[in-house]
Amino acid sequence: IIPVTGVQTCALPIYLVGDEYRASWVLDNLPAAMPKLLQSVNGETTTVYDTGFPVGFIGNPQENAGSQEGLNYIYNHINIKVLYHTNPDLYEGKRIVGFEVEPESITHTTDFDANDPKQYPSTCLKRDSGPQVVDPNAADSSIVFTYSVLWEYSDTPWANRWDQYLLNTDSQRSEERRVGKECRSRW
Repeated sequence: IIPVTGVQTCALPIYLVGDEYRASWVLDNLPAAMPKLLQSVNGETTTVYDTGFPVGFIGNPQENAGSQEGLNYIYNHINIKVLYHTNPDLYEGKRIVGFEVEPESITHTTDFDANDPKQYPSTCLKRDSGPQVVDPNAADSSIVFTYSVLWEYSDTPWANRWDQYLLNTDSQRSEERRVGKECRSRW
């Protein structure tokens, strides 16, 4: 639980959302990615990965149900899907071949003991509270961050685990990554 009140405390999340910052997580050397389905002209679909995920969004009721126009919302729940592959003829155990994420914005309740790792907000199971707004005018506000993990078998062999990351056809995102890397190397 992170207390978020006042203009100074809200300034960073509002800035990050407004400038469309993305979170970059890594699991077993694979970046977190949001899957996208692309359809070819002959009707075949392919899943490609958009690496990272946005930290939040600016409210737009047509695009995000329950949001208000122009307000800043933060993604405070991440659905994590870990894709794994097994091949008992070649190796023991499981090998991670994909790391998918789906961010959500949930106004969580605080009806749990944050010091007990086995407890969690009831809103994790019943997500009808609407998105989590970052409001500098709120007198007393807290943001609860949560996640869920799903392990799913994949037919993708470990040697091909980068294929969906490399299939990204969005040239603008590729250019953004190139520029981002250049900026980081200069600092």
